Amino acid sequence: MKNKLISQTAEVFNSIEKWNTFNELVNIRNDIEYNYFKKAKEPILNYYYNKPSEKWFCEPWGDKNIDLKWYLKDFGINSLSIAIGWRFELHLRLDDLETFDTEKISELLKTSKYGKILTAFDRIDRQFEPNMKAMEYRNYNFGSVNDGNLFPTELSWYIANRTDDFLSQLTTKIDRFISNEEITDLIYEINNLAKNNASTQQKI
Repeated sequence: MKNKLISQTAEVFNSIEKWNTFNELVNIRNDIEYNYFKKAKEPILNYYYNKPSEKWFCEPWGDKNIDLKWYLKDFGINSLSIAIGWRFELHLRLDDLETFDTEKISELLKTSKYGKILTAFDRIDRQFEPNMKAMEYRNYNFGSVNDGNLFPTELSWYIANRTDDFLSQLTTKIDRFISNEEITDLIYEINNLAKNNASTQQKI
């Protein structure tokens, strides 16, 4: 495939203007990809702002142009939360390792009761790390040969050009956590149980 593409370049770039344009685009490819990813933020935020949750809140985090978190209001953005980051991987994430006992959270997630939280993922590609309790790689489907494991460059094009399709897939994944009362209650409980030096135990 590579050699075939190379052999075709003389026909494709049959003028110096086309060749120069190609090189200019190569030089800014990462900027184009990043701009495509940024196009997802506003429709996602609008979707969740238009259907507010009593317990959950959504806001940017990390790379605030791209990354978003859904966290329980009673515990804050750095508690055990649902996040999209690193070019739209799906995470069950903990960022406050002082307030919350990360090892205890991992142990609780391994039990039959709290392990139900993990069943809200379509699949799990990494798990039980200090900050990342579970992660699903870019598991989206657009009729590509790479469906289920999309590289950032390819996913960025789909986000920019098939935004509604992407939004539908992403919100379905997120809603399995935040619109499911049982999963919400389990995440609430696990945050509460893992909170260090809590003077009082919050109840759902």
